[in-house]
Amino acid sequence: MKEFKMKAWHCWVMAALALAYVFVVYPVNAKEGPTRAEFVTEMLTRVSAETGVDLNAVFPVVREDIALDVALDLPEHVGVAWCYQRGFLVGDGKGYLRPDDVVTAAETEIMTATFDTMMSRARYVAGLPDRVGRWVEVDLANYRVYLWEDGSVLQSFLVAIGRDATPTYTGEFSIYKKLELRTMRGKNLDGSTYVQPDVPWCAYFNGGIAFHGCYWHSNWGTKVSHGCVNMRNEDAKDLFKFVGVGTYVLVH
Repeated sequence: MKEFKMKAWHCWVMAALALAYVFVVYPVNAKEGPTRAEFVTEMLTRVSAETGVDLNAVFPVVREDIALDVALDLPEHVGVAWCYQRGFLVGDGKGYLRPDDVVTAAETEIMTATFDTMMSRARYVAGLPDRVGRWVEVDLANYRVYLWEDGSVLQSFLVAIGRDATPTYTGEFSIYKKLELRTMRGKNLDGSTYVQPDVPWCAYFNGGIAFHGCYWHSNWGTKVSHGCVNMRNEDAKDLFKFVGVGTYVLVH
C-alpha cells in the first residue's frame, strides 16, 4: 500500500511537470517570429517612415467595438492592422485571434500584400513617384483595366463599363468587399427591377459598383452596364485573386 501511494505521488508530480511544460515552457521556447502586434507595428512604422504620411488620414481606423463584435475577413482587412497594434481581439467568424500570438506563415503572406497596398496608397498621397505594391487602374476611355505591381503592369483586360446614364464614376477608391458569387439586384432606367443571379468574382470598390464576371453579354469595349466594370469570367477571377480588401483603385 505504501509503495502504491509513492507511485501515485510520483504520477501527480510528473503530470504537473508535463502540464507546466505544455503551458509555460513550450510556448516560450516554441515562439518563432514576431507576434501579430509586433509584425503590424513594424510594417506601419516602415510605411510612415518611408512616406511621411499619417496613415490614419489615408485609411479608416476600425473601432474597438467593431473589432470585437464583427467577424472580419482576416487577415486582409486593412483595419485589422490597428486592431492588432492596439491589442484588440479580432473576430474571424470562428473565434478571436489574439494580437500576442505569433503570426502564421499564411498570415504573413497576405498581410505583407496588404501593407504593399498601404505603401502604394501612402506614396501616392505623398506625391512620391513609382507607386509600389499592388493596385488597379481603370481606363474608361480605352475600356481597359490594368493590374499594377511595383511599377509594372502584370495583366490588362478589355472590359465593359457603365452607360452614360449609369456611369462608372471616376475617382480614387479601395476594394472594400469580395464575394465569389452573388445575386445582383437593382433598378433599370425605366423603373423596372433587374435580378441577375450567380454573378461571379465580385470585388466592390465604390458603393454598389464592382468588378465582376459577366456571362450574359460579351460586348467588351462598350458602355452597357449599370455602373459596374463587366469582365470576362476568367479575367474577373484573375482580378479577384490579385486584389485584397484595401487594394487601391484608380478610375479615370
